[in-house]
Amino acid sequence: MTTACSLGGAQSSAAQEASGQTRFGRTVQFLRDAPPELRGDFAAIALTNLSEAYMAEAQLARAE
Repeated sequence: MTTACSLGGAQSSAAQEASGQTRFGRTVQFLRDAPPELRGDFAAIALTNLSEAYMAEAQLARAE
């Protein structure tokens, strides 16, 4: 699977900030042009993280 580090490409942080794009915008643009396998990997990672966050929130709610 691909890590978030590889999504940044070769641009520096200063150059990215100067372009006016947010991290979200850059990620969306990258994914539009990415091969289906990479988009699938990204979706799987995102859903896993979302599931973990949901489970943690549910556990906190039960504890309260």
